[in-house]
Amino acid sequence: MQLSRGEFIQYLDADDLLATGKIALQVQILSQHPPLTLAMGMWGRFIEHPEQTTWAENEAVYHAQTGIEFLQLKLETHSMIQPGAWLTPRILCERAGPWDERLSLNDDGEYFTRVALCAQRLIGTPDARAHYRSDITTSLSRRRTARALRSLYSSEKLTISHLLAADASPRSRSAAILGWRRLACELYPEEPKLALAAQQAARALGAEDDTPIGAPNWVGQVARLIGWRNARRLQFLRNRFG
Repeated sequence: MQLSRGEFIQYLDADDLLATGKIALQVQILSQHPPLTLAMGMWGRFIEHPEQTTWAENEAVYHAQTGIEFLQLKLETHSMIQPGAWLTPRILCERAGPWDERLSLNDDGEYFTRVALCAQRLIGTPDARAHYRSDITTSLSRRRTARALRSLYSSEKLTISHLLAADASPRSRSAAILGWRRLACELYPEEPKLALAAQQAARALGAEDDTPIGAPNWVGQVARLIGWRNARRLQFLRNRFG
């Protein structure tokens, strides 16, 4: 970013791909809108062959028209825009500031939180497509090290604080509570102290129920019998040992 000179910035992980014409299409659309418009394209996952990409057509965040609405939907539904799907005017990158290099996991999620909040409008460009290479055991996004999970906690804490600083409405507070509850589930059992901190943050926002959410359905069913902590331990062992 510091070395670039272009009017638009395209971020792309080394192992992902852009569909032919993706950038050109988004540049054309953005040129018809005010400078602080952010373009979000369609993204999908593939394992080996990009022509077999499964498109994430039902992500709730596609319906967002503002940064605040984007973050509300992101936290409410745990949906996302993959980094390669965005095309960002340079002016938004400059206003959002640099990537937070303290983060190792979900640094892109925290960064585009700030970019989206700096935009006056988000516009969907579903024909501009990005292919997200998935199911790579060595990928950064699949790491469960202590450092990675601390980064996940920090990035979500920053994301929630960015939203509440921009909008303290009941909907944003409710979305933040859901974000904290989901994060507690994600962090347990590897990082129980951080999971507890996430629950406490949900309570501080007025959560009447801070039980973690977001685990697979079978975990929720088992949790009703043996408690959510034991259910998450079972899920952890199942993921690690099959």
